[in-house]
Amino acid sequence: MPENKEGVKSVIAVCNEVMTTKVLFIDRKIQKLLEEIARCPEVYNLVSDCLNVFNRDKEYDRAFSISNSGKGTFILPKEEVKVIALAFCILGDINSRVINLDELVAKFFTDEDGRKDYNMFMQKIVVPFRDLISEAFNVSSNVTTVESIEEMETAEAEPEEEMEEEEEESRLGKPRFNFEDSEDLDRIFDLSKDIASQIYELLIYERKQNDEVLDSQYIVNSIVIACDKKDFEQLYSLVMGLKYVSKSIRDIRFLVKEMADLVKAQLYAN
Repeated sequence: MPENKEGVKSVIAVCNEVMTTKVLFIDRKIQKLLEEIARCPEVYNLVSDCLNVFNRDKEYDRAFSISNSGKGTFILPKEEVKVIALAFCILGDINSRVINLDELVAKFFTDEDGRKDYNMFMQKIVVPFRDLISEAFNVSSNVTTVESIEEMETAEAEPEEEMEEEEEESRLGKPRFNFEDSEDLDRIFDLSKDIASQIYELLIYERKQNDEVLDSQYIVNSIVIACDKKDFEQLYSLVMGLKYVSKSIRDIRFLVKEMADLVKAQLYAN
């Protein structure tokens, strides 16, 4: 039977999507990648063949090690078969919550200053997996999804003022928050929850239920949970994430801006 090159290209495209997505959505994109692999018999059979000669526990012990100083290190196996199997197992364990991605990166993928480096995780796990599949089926490793292209075009078209605003935020370091009293904080949670509920209603009836809309629904649900928990730092992060993800959803644009302005009013820097 001829190879299904389009199916292979789709797997590679989603690998690239995983590598370029925001940290907040990596879990969702990994799930999408595993689903794409399951839909492509060629890649699925290749991975299965690699797993048949793979000792999971033994290779995990070899790949993940901790020095006497407590620093974690990740080393890929030399054999290509083991690289494919190991990468697939790690991604599968992240998707099934056997491994917590944030904890994994914090322990084994850090920069010289000990900070989490998600790009290192991508370069050491997703890139080799993608490149070996690309090589096995003689398909370009630069394939991208329509969704990724749209995200890049949106980023390139971003208004200059907003880009300058985000650059300024990035220079603030870890945000700190200022509240006059607990009543002020409770008011923010109540208002944010009310706005989030309005946004969710609009998203449900959004005509085009694409990944952007579904991601926005997920974030809005998390915003409500953060409000119930009265976790302002989590609320702030989620609202800023929603602001980025939902840029092209016109019906909720003003509500998102209203909520973002509400929480950003509490952000200050010395």
